[in-house]
Amino acid sequence: MSASLNKEQPSSQETTQKIIVVGNGMVGHKFIETLVNSPEASQFSVTTFSEEPRLAYDRVQLSSYFAGKTVDDLMMTSEAYYDDHGVRYLVNDKVEHIDRQAKTITTANGLTQAYDKLILATGSYPFVPPIPGKDQAHCLVYRTIDRITQCQIKRVRIRQYKMPRMYWCKSDIVVWRR
Repeated sequence: MSASLNKEQPSSQETTQKIIVVGNGMVGHKFIETLVNSPEASQFSVTTFSEEPRLAYDRVQLSSYFAGKTVDDLMMTSEAYYDDHGVRYLVNDKVEHIDRQAKTITTANGLTQAYDKLILATGSYPFVPPIPGKDQAHCLVYRTIDRITQCQIKRVRIRQYKMPRMYWCKSDIVVWRR
């Protein structure tokens, strides 16, 4: 688990509200950015969890990764930005359980964290039409940088073996054409 426990948690004597943001995609990051730049920022202690191994990046521009953009080009924030604004962040750790009564979350790595306010910014998954064979290993739906990397590896293999050509439709689905 990669994590930043960069800023000390406020003491129990302070009156800060603990806010947990589940999901550090574009929406989760925008919420955090708006909050930490608000005049009330000092009233909150913010922690964000990301299932992915990196902080927020621009998913809308994922296709540009094929055209040569780098991960850094797509990043919307950085560890330094969150450190400077007192935001705790944990990556590679998916929130798997919410206990609304106890006001806690529990992650895949077993971390339990209390909150006063919980923000769910978990995004969505692309619709995949009911195409026969869509669950086969060579059929990839991409919505993350890691999936794009897998698509690039597959594309190289396809070229090596003179398989059917691959076309990209929007930013969601791979279509094969013979």
